[in-house]
Amino acid sequence: MLTEFIDSSRLDINYFYRYGDMKGLMENAGAAVAESVSEFYGNKLNIIVVCGSGNNGGDGIVAARILQKENNVALVLTSDIDHIKSAFIKNLISEWKGKISGIQDIDSSLSNADLIIDAIFGTGFHGEIREPLASIIKKINSSGKPVLSVDVPSGIGSSLAIKPSKTVTFTFVKDSMDKQNSGDIITKNIGIDQKSLYETGPGDILFFPSAEKSSHKGMNGKLAIVAGWKYHGSALIASMGAHSTSPDLVRIFINGRNYSVIGSQIHTTMLENCEENEYFMEEILKYDSILMGPGMGNSDYEISVMEKIMEAANVPIVLDASAINIIGKQGKGSMGKEIVITPHKGEFQKLTGTEPTLENAKSAAKKFGIAIFLKGPTDIITDGVTTILGNGGNSRMTMGGTGDLLAGLLAGLISRKVPTLRACSMASFINKRAAERCMNHRKVWFGIDEMVNEIPQVFMEMEEVRSKIKEM
Repeated sequence: MLTEFIDSSRLDINYFYRYGDMKGLMENAGAAVAESVSEFYGNKLNIIVVCGSGNNGGDGIVAARILQKENNVALVLTSDIDHIKSAFIKNLISEWKGKISGIQDIDSSLSNADLIIDAIFGTGFHGEIREPLASIIKKINSSGKPVLSVDVPSGIGSSLAIKPSKTVTFTFVKDSMDKQNSGDIITKNIGIDQKSLYETGPGDILFFPSAEKSSHKGMNGKLAIVAGWKYHGSALIASMGAHSTSPDLVRIFINGRNYSVIGSQIHTTMLENCEENEYFMEEILKYDSILMGPGMGNSDYEISVMEKIMEAANVPIVLDASAINIIGKQGKGSMGKEIVITPHKGEFQKLTGTEPTLENAKSAAKKFGIAIFLKGPTDIITDGVTTILGNGGNSRMTMGGTGDLLAGLLAGLISRKVPTLRACSMASFINKRAAERCMNHRKVWFGIDEMVNEIPQVFMEMEEVRSKIKEM
C-alpha cells in the first residue's frame, strides 16, 4: 500500500525541499488537534499538553495556543528548554502565555486535568522509552483521564506506549495503528500536497543505510553487472552509477572480446572474463544484487546466458535493455523472484503491446509480478499496488548513457539493501537531479561523466535537507 511507502519523515523532508518551510504544516496540525478536541470533548476544560522536544511537541504547543481561548491549558515540557535544539520550537515556547511546567510536576498536572494531550514523540521515535519518560507514560496511562495523541501514540511499536482514547493523525493512518493501540483514529488533512505524497524527492535518503564502523568488506553491498558484451561503454557507465552509491564491491562480468577494452579504461571495478571462467554463473550468484542487460545485445547466446542467471538467482535483479525481453519470453514473468525492469517507452510497448501509461504500467507490474521503472520525462515507478512518479531532469537526458547510469544507480542502491521501490524512487530523483545540476552549471554542454560527478553532490543535498529538518 502507498501508506507503507510514504512515511511521515520522508514527507516532511520532501515538503520542506519544495517549499522551504514547515511552519505552515505545524500550524495546520495544531489547528486540527484543537478542532478535534472541541468537537469530541467540548470547551471549558482543564487540559494539559505533554510536549516533547521535536516537531510533535511543536504541534502540541500550537494546539495549546488555540485551545487556550476556550479552555484552561497548561504545557508540560519533557525537556529543559536549553536542551531543545530546534529554534522554531524554542520560539513557540517563548511565545506561550499560559502555565508551563516540567515533568517533575506531572502528578499535580494529571490530577487537575480533564483531558491529556500526548505530544511527546512522533513517527521519528524508534527503540524503547527510557527513564524518566517511561515513568511519565506509565502515569499518564494509569491516570484514568481521557488521552488524545497527536499523529501517533507516543512510543507506538515499543514495549511501552501511550494508550490514548483517540488519536488525531495527519494525512494518513500510520503503519501499525489500530483501535487497540490508538483508540478512535481521526484522520486530518493538514495541507500535504500531492507532489510530496506521490513524487520522488530527497526524503528517500532516510532509507539509505550507513556503514557500521565494525563492518568488513562485502557487508555493505556487492553488485554483479552482466553488461557490455556488445557495447562495452554501457558496462562502464553502469558501473560508475553503481559505484556512486558506495557498495563495497562492483564486479563486471564481460565476454572475452571486450574484456581487454574495458580493462584498459577502468581501474576501480573488478572484471571477470566469462569465457575464461566456466564457473562464472556460480560467481554471479554470490552477489547481493544483479544488474543485467546494458549493452548486451540481442543475440541468442547473450539472452540465454541472462535467462539462466535469472532462473538460478535468489537475489534482487535489475533487468535493463535487452534483458527486459526475458520477462515476456514464454510467459516467464518474475518466477517468484524480486525483479525490477527499467524500460523506456519503446521497450515497454514491445514487452506489453500497450501504450506506456500509468495504468498500463500498473497492470503489467501485476501481470508479471515485478516492479516497473518506466523511464520518461515523468518516471513511472510501480509494483502494481504502489505508484510513485519521478519528475524533473531536462531535455539533455535524451543522450545515450543516461539509462545505463540509472540502471547502475538502481542496482547499486538495491545491493545496499535499500528496498526495491525506495531504491527506484531514490535512483529516479538522483539521476534527474544530477542532470539538473549539470544544466545549471553548463547549460546543455555536458555528458555522462559530468552527471556522474554531480551524483555525490546530490547525495549531499539530500543530507542537507534532512539536517535542516532536524534543526527546525
